Amino acid sequence: MSWSLENAEACHREAPYTFYVPSRQLLGRLAAGGRVKLIFKLEDDSVLEFLEAGVPCAYERSRQSGKFEVVRDYDWDAYYSEE
Repeated sequence: MSWSLENAEACHREAPYTFYVPSRQLLGRLAAGGRVKLIFKLEDDSVLEFLEAGVPCAYERSRQSGKFEVVRDYDWDAYYSEE
């Protein structure tokens, strides 16, 4: 499976009224433990079976190790109600 991250600024230029990107000043205030949304662009369809098979998962960067870890008790109802 190959992937890349979508360029959020390019998405914003294409749809400025529907694709929000925070100001550079606000982005500059991000700190360890802050949350951001990433858009993964998949280069092939091999991951579709995996995505369709189960419950979505969330990842968070560990403050201790710096590695991404699965958030097992993520409140998906709260996430979906934010949008």
